[in-house]
Amino acid sequence: MAGAIVMPVLEVIRGDLRVTGTAAGLIITAHGLAIAVASPLV
Repeated sequence: MAGAIVMPVLEVIRGDLRVTGTAAGLIITAHGLAIAVASPLV
């Protein structure tokens, strides 16, 4: 689910932050991990 939320704007994020594809992948991974860690708290 996390990838579905971030993926549509990934190219915009890459352009704004001027990051490589690898770094953009890490952004998606960090977003997914944040959701996984926070989900038990909800």
